[in-house]
Amino acid sequence: ADQKGPGSEEHLEMILPELTPFCQYVRRYVLELEKDEEAVNWEFVAKELLSMTTIYDLGDEVGRQNLCRLVKDLLTSRKTPVTFISTLVTVFSKVEKNTQTRIYQVAEIISKLKDPMSCLGLLVATLQDPSITQLNNTLSTLLEEFVIISVQSELPAIRKEAITALACCCLRSVESARQHLPLLLHAAQMDVQEVRIAAIIAVVDLMMNHGLSSFITCLELDLSGGDYSVNPRRCADSVDIHRRATLTQSVLDTQGGNSVVAILTKILDEPDLELRTEVAEGLCKLLMIGDINSPKLLGRLLLIWYNPMTEPDSKLRHIQ
Repeated sequence: ADQKGPGSEEHLEMILPELTPFCQYVRRYVLELEKDEEAVNWEFVAKELLSMTTIYDLGDEVGRQNLCRLVKDLLTSRKTPVTFISTLVTVFSKVEKNTQTRIYQVAEIISKLKDPMSCLGLLVATLQDPSITQLNNTLSTLLEEFVIISVQSELPAIRKEAITALACCCLRSVESARQHLPLLLHAAQMDVQEVRIAAIIAVVDLMMNHGLSSFITCLELDLSGGDYSVNPRRCADSVDIHRRATLTQSVLDTQGGNSVVAILTKILDEPDLELRTEVAEGLCKLLMIGDINSPKLLGRLLLIWYNPMTEPDSKLRHIQ
């Protein structure tokens, strides 16, 4: 079926079963088949079977409805591994083309699920769709009533996934990004390693997407015009990378970008290699796209590169 050639499509149509009986077969395979010691093979085959549904012509309305029902049933079943979520969401995006309708149905599925990790994974997978460019009412409700609460979970794995979900939401709303940036920065400084790394990645992604200037509200008096104007480049360049990386809402409101860069830069002093690497990579990205114009920060990164102590950290030195 993967080979392109004369008659390949006709041959594929000949060997493919009808969609409805195929959905019934996949349902039995995933939900009813007893797993043995070769569960890894079962998972591989099951995911491949699910992926095969995307090559069907969904003009068959009955088949399309059966496939839609299969996806929803698998997403809500406790027998479905979390690793299936991404594949199921991909299939669902083919079945339900209307983005708003799909988001609403995903929210309904989340309301039925009891496992926070599955819910968060489902939301993150759904928000990988580039056609979702802003938060509608449904996503805003999920953000405030589910994601933010999950960030406060006692379980690090749930907090990590919730941070990723929070970032996916904030990428689609600069207002939400500004509102929840303190929470992300707190996690980047104070949580366990896996959550801190997720938070650092989230902060950098938000800076890259919205621009550092979106988080800077320091105002410079324009003496010639008598009014105030934002000068984000000057704000970013005035970063004191040696000050203590602490953050309050008032500090963020008055010099947000400065605080973000200072906090990230402070992490470069920590002994954890993975944390240093993520921060160094993020700051380099911000420098490369011109969001930061700071000789002090550039000098700091160069010192890291030339420091003999970082020589064993091959990935960190490669980034520089």
